[in-house]
Amino acid sequence: PFTAVLTQAKADLDRAFSIQQQLDDGVPETPEQQRAGYAEIIRLCAGADEALDAKAAAFDELRALEADAPAALAAARERHGAASGALTAAETALARLRERFTDDALAPVADNPAQARERLELATSQQEAAQAALGAGRAGEAAVAIRAAQAAIAQAETLERAITSLGTDLA
Repeated sequence: PFTAVLTQAKADLDRAFSIQQQLDDGVPETPEQQRAGYAEIIRLCAGADEALDAKAAAFDELRALEADAPAALAAARERHGAASGALTAAETALARLRERFTDDALAPVADNPAQARERLELATSQQEAAQAALGAGRAGEAAVAIRAAQAAIAQAETLERAITSLGTDLA
């Protein structure tokens, strides 16, 4: 996402520079054309600035992960273990719900355990990739893998909580 935003911002600024060159060349523009050109330059520059600002916080977070990647990996592993335990509890809760409610009532969360397991497997593979990257001295790659593991774990947690939430709603 960072590369895509940077590429788009560069393209927008190149376009703004082109418009400015047209306004500065020897061919006079009407006042309306000048206003439209300057408005477009402002729009392009503001859009590039907003897009870069939107990614700045995420980029800073990634840099912080990179700076302390071993601790972040340890925290992700701990959270992964907790999520695995919660998934087991959620599967038990879903089994109890199946005894009380119809399949139609449980359809919104019926495949949540399987989806959560897939997310946790993805998190495991990302954690392994992060560990390998750390071992090779590539903290930047490790940070990206840790971020992916964190996202997968968060998705698994959301899927788990949905089971409990539906059970509460049905009760």
